[in-house]
Parts: sequence; C-alpha cells; structure tokens
Amino acid sequence: MKILFLLCLMTSQFGLSRQKKFPTTIHFAKPENIFSFSDLKFDTKVKAILNPNCTDSKSCLQRCQHGKVWTLQTGCCSCTCRRGYILSTDGESCTRVRFGEWSSWSSCIVSEWGGVQHRGRLCKTKLGRSANNRCVGAGSQSRSCSKVTSDFRIRKNLLDLTDEELHDFIQGFTKFKQDHSLFGYLNTVKWHGWPHKCPWYKHGIKGHKNGHCSWHQHPMFLPWHRLIMVQLELGLSRHMKNKTLGIPYWDWTDPIYKGLPDLVKNPTIYDPILKKYVPNPFYRTYIPSHAPVNNKTLYNYRSVKKAGYLIHDLMLKNLIQAVNMPSYKMFDMTEFRSHSQIHNCMCVDKGTGINCTYSMLTTEYSCFDPTFFLHHSQIDRVYALYQKLRQVLGTQDWTKDSFLDPYKKDDFFDFNKQPDVSGSWDWPMSPFCNASMNPSYVTLNKDSWTVGNSYYYQELFGYKYDTFDLARRDWKLLLKDLKQSYKSKYYGKSIPYFSHMGITVGDKPNQPLMTIKGCTT
Repeated sequence: MKILFLLCLMTSQFGLSRQKKFPTTIHFAKPENIFSFSDLKFDTKVKAILNPNCTDSKSCLQRCQHGKVWTLQTGCCSCTCRRGYILSTDGESCTRVRFGEWSSWSSCIVSEWGGVQHRGRLCKTKLGRSANNRCVGAGSQSRSCSKVTSDFRIRKNLLDLTDEELHDFIQGFTKFKQDHSLFGYLNTVKWHGWPHKCPWYKHGIKGHKNGHCSWHQHPMFLPWHRLIMVQLELGLSRHMKNKTLGIPYWDWTDPIYKGLPDLVKNPTIYDPILKKYVPNPFYRTYIPSHAPVNNKTLYNYRSVKKAGYLIHDLMLKNLIQAVNMPSYKMFDMTEFRSHSQIHNCMCVDKGTGINCTYSMLTTEYSCFDPTFFLHHSQIDRVYALYQKLRQVLGTQDWTKDSFLDPYKKDDFFDFNKQPDVSGSWDWPMSPFCNASMNPSYVTLNKDSWTVGNSYYYQELFGYKYDTFDLARRDWKLLLKDLKQSYKSKYYGKSIPYFSHMGITVGDKPNQPLMTIKGCTT
C-alpha cells in the first residue's frame, strides 16, 4: 500500500498541462447473445449439433448435468450449473461449492457517518478449488463502528425537487462555479480529463496515454466516478443553504422525459422563489486556461440527438439486466451501455458544424458539462441499487477475491499484464489520494480512495438516495428478478427472461440492443 501511495503522489500533480491533439474516446467490449439450447428452434438445434467448428467441450451434443446454453456468435454450446455449484473440469457435471470460515473483522474506518468494519469468506469446492460468485449466501458482511455525528445528504430525483430545493440548487451551483479555490467546481472537473493531471502513462498504464485521471471500461470506473461525485457534492454543499440536499439524479429511464432535462436546456432558467428568470448555471461551462477554438472562448459543446433519449424501455431493460448479473464485473460491463448512450447522444456531429471534441462525447471534456453530474448521480444510484438488492437478500459478496476473479478470466482486460487491473482493489485512485490537489478530508482519507472501501458510500461519504425506483416502478420488484436468476440452472449466463417490472422490459430474444458505438435511436 505504501508503494501505491507513493505512485499516486508521483502521478497526480498540478503542473501537467500537456494537451493531446485528439480526444480520448470510450471503447466497448462486444457482448455475446446467449440462449437456452432447449428453447432454440429445431433447425437451429440441428445446425448447432452439426457445427464442425465446435470442439468436444463446446459441442452441442454434450450431456450437461444442469443446463446447456448456445452462443449466437460462435454457434457452439456450453454447460451451466445452478448457483451453489461450479462446472466440473469435465465440462458437463456440476460440483457443489460452499463458503469457508469468516475472516476476522477489519479495523474500524472512522467517519462522521458511522464508519465501517467488514469481513469476508471464500467460496470453494470441497477440494479447495476457487468458486467465487457461485456460493449460496453472503460472502461479506459490514457493520458501523463509530458514532454518527453529521447529517446525511439525500440525492433526490430531479423531478421531485421542491421550489425551495430548486432555488437552492440554482443559487448554490452558480456560486460553486464561481469558486476558484481547490474546493471549486472548475478545479474538480479538470480531474476527469483535460488538462491531464495524472500521467499514469509514465508507468506503462494502458488507456491513460494522455494523463487523464478517470477510468473507463475498467474495474475502477464506478468507484472513481463515485469519488468525483462525492468531491463535487461536498464542494457544492459549501454554497448551499440546505446541507442535506445532494446532487439530484436524472432518471433517464422515466418516459416523462422527452429529451434533456429542462434544467440544462436553456441559457436562462426560472427561479420559483425569486419568481423570475436567472442565468442558468447548468446550461454550459467556460473552459478556462484553454486556447481559443476558432478564435472563440471555449465552452462545452452540445449537438443533442433527442431521439437517443426516448428509448426509455431499452435503457430500463439494460439496467434490469445489469443488476441481475452474478458478478460486479458483469454488472459494470452491462450498465456501461446506458451510461455511454447518454454521453454519445449529447453531441452528434452530422452536418451541424459542431465540434464534438469539447462535449460529453469525450473523456477529455465531458465533465465540464453540468449534465454530467445529473447523469452520474443516476449511474451511481444504479451501482447503489446493485448493492442494495444483495444486502436485502443477504447475498452480498464484496471481497477482493470475488471482485478480481471475473477479470482474470476475461482476455479483454489482460489481467496478468495490467497492474492497474490486477491491483485495482487496492489501487490509489488519483488525484483523491494527493493532498496537494485534494482539500477534502473525506475523500483524502487513505481508507476511502480504494475500490474495496469506496463501496461503503453511506458510512464513509455520508449520502443516500431517496429511492431506487426506476421509471417510477417499484425497485423491490427487482428482488423477484434476482431470486429468479438465483434459481436458474443457467446461473452466471445472461439468457432471455421476463422481468417482474414489466413484460416489455425483460431481456428477450431478438430485441434490439444499444449499439456499441454512437447514439442508438
């Protein structure tokens, strides 16, 4: 940990301002379309059985003990097992797995919101073979360990803000953007991309060739963005009268939205308390210390493709599928599609003449658009929902082994050759770990800026969500979906199903998916 901390100090600094000519874009791993073999049409089954490209371990003639699935991309089959079992080395039978003994409780991480201690246990076969994310029950536990001395901030649905809260939010955000201290808006948003304050590339870290601090398509994606949202929220709170109001979320699964939220659309906005229109701090942001573009002062750009925000059911379907995934890695790689849909549709340059380099489309400048915060408050809420479902059902499994194991098995992450992936659980997320850049004792705490501990957002960062409902539908229906997946003989595979949230939003065969690049409409 000491070595990683020193690495953080070396790779997050004020002075770096080298600008790349081209923006950093987001890349996607291709999903697989997987179906129950027994549900295939007869002619498809025949083709699968006769497929000469399938080896014995992938042949559709296998006698699977529990379940058999067929993958569209390969045309081959594989066996699956129910939760509580793991596929045996013969590729057909299933071996029972169980949790071992609990570890001792960790030392108390003290905070003003109750702090946290945690412990875990490993899932293995009787012969000691690792079986992470396969056991029945909980693989981790946590408990508060210090006094609650501060109020929690509540992140509310943007549409449910009272007139007083909306006024406070408008006035507070205006002042926040004018704050030029280390706590200020402009100082913090620069951490995401430009002007490249975290030169990890000097240490051979892939995907960070220009020195931006944020992480995408990576184990640290959600934890890093959780931290920057906390950082922004704490900075904003300094200018708010209501210290218990957090950054609202934009639930883009709600069909009431016919495009962008009204809050961010226009140069002026109506203040319901002042009863007049005022300059809108959420409309756009001046990007300081940046060279003029086309001889003009640089602001963030938008060229919104409205239709991209009208596919509410498709995004809801994506989130339902994500929270039902059997591991954090699979959850993250699935919800990333909805995350990126919002970014991709914010600027579509087709004959408009708009330069999308300086928009939410790119890692470099996305954080300068205030829409980013409403969007990422929603993304973090989905992450918190993933946690909540498992806490309620008593199936939480947040340990280093259960977290890292799925990444070891995915060639996309090149686990053994990328130290930032293999070491992501304890990796110092910069620049939160650097006192010369981070003035907040909350996120600067050495026990907070890691993937492992940032999971405990209420206990360490002091915020909660008003509800976990999606599209105004009761989130508790997702508990039934998750129980359903736990009982499936295809556990661990994403196959078509019907959600308790509604027959139109289940993961069904032949239903369109959001594209891996660009704005889906």
